[in-house]
Amino acid sequence: MVYKYIYVDDAQHELEQGMINALQADGDIKITFSGPRNWEDLIDFLKLELPQHSGIILDLRLDDIPYDGKNASYKGSTVAQELRNLTKENTLSDFPIILFSGTDNLEYYLDQTSKDLFDKIIDKTKIEGEDYINYSDFRDILRWLAKGYKYLSTVDRDDLLSVLSIDDITLLDTRFVESYNGIRNKPIHITAQFFLKEMLGRPSFLISEQILAARLGVNVSSLGWPKLLDHFSDCIYKGAFARGLNHWWMPKIIRFWKDNISTEVNIRNISASKRVDLLKDALNIHDLTAIEKSRRSKSDAFWTVCKVRKIAIDTIDGFVISGQDNKFPWQDIEYICIDEALRPSKGITISSLEIPRLKNLKSIIENNEQRERR
Repeated sequence: MVYKYIYVDDAQHELEQGMINALQADGDIKITFSGPRNWEDLIDFLKLELPQHSGIILDLRLDDIPYDGKNASYKGSTVAQELRNLTKENTLSDFPIILFSGTDNLEYYLDQTSKDLFDKIIDKTKIEGEDYINYSDFRDILRWLAKGYKYLSTVDRDDLLSVLSIDDITLLDTRFVESYNGIRNKPIHITAQFFLKEMLGRPSFLISEQILAARLGVNVSSLGWPKLLDHFSDCIYKGAFARGLNHWWMPKIIRFWKDNISTEVNIRNISASKRVDLLKDALNIHDLTAIEKSRRSKSDAFWTVCKVRKIAIDTIDGFVISGQDNKFPWQDIEYICIDEALRPSKGITISSLEIPRLKNLKSIIENNEQRERR
């Protein structure tokens, strides 16, 4: 299958052409480039071309470089808003919109409403950089979003079980079902963003492979990790916007544990090493090693991962990240580890309620260090 995207940018120098070539490298992605133009001409062009494309990639600043001797009077977010309006009017079928921008201080130009116009925001100045996506990842994102929108356009969205590719409604928090029912008849991009941001975008009844490893207590570098995952294959999420081994049904994990590992031992209440011992004995997989706790952690009854450093932590050793007051009830609280709280590296702040605890911890550490130096 070929995934065709329109790419609108105000420049097509060697840098932009290099980006286009990189996105087309695998042969199944085709990019149609367009510079800015008169507003009406641009919208007419997009209305004509988008039905033959999977989606659109927009730069934010379309007014930096003149076209025909003048600068555009709009930004990428303005284009995105108009396109979303056209889908609501059924002038266009829905499609993914990606912001691909190198604009400094993006937060200044985009409020939350503007961010919600985009299915993915990618910083072109960071791509291929350390701890950021590369072009192979970007190509995967383009395919994944196109497939997800296509899936939602063909499945019966009134049937949530079909949308999520499950046959058991008890896997879902009833409050999630109620929230979905409130938007299921809205345009596809609203449903898509609900899944992308509120279900897949943070841990909930669906968890990432990293959190799965933390909750099983198993080091993913263990030789037996792939064999262990095979046993949990029925727990893989396969619904809208599924990505292979990217997400797992936590209720199914708990059910598997009770049915196949232990009916007496609650996985949440035991250490990583005990979890691994039980897994080895029950499943006859002996090349598994337990995750070791970080030097400042007290517990190895891991249940999540640090949002920044991705190391396994128990919630009692984590610090709650700020900005989660309005999270949905089916979503898990997210944490950073002690070392990240002491020396933040990504600009993530902790909840104001955690500040006294952090100050107390810093004081204890400083006192201990002073005693060691004496």
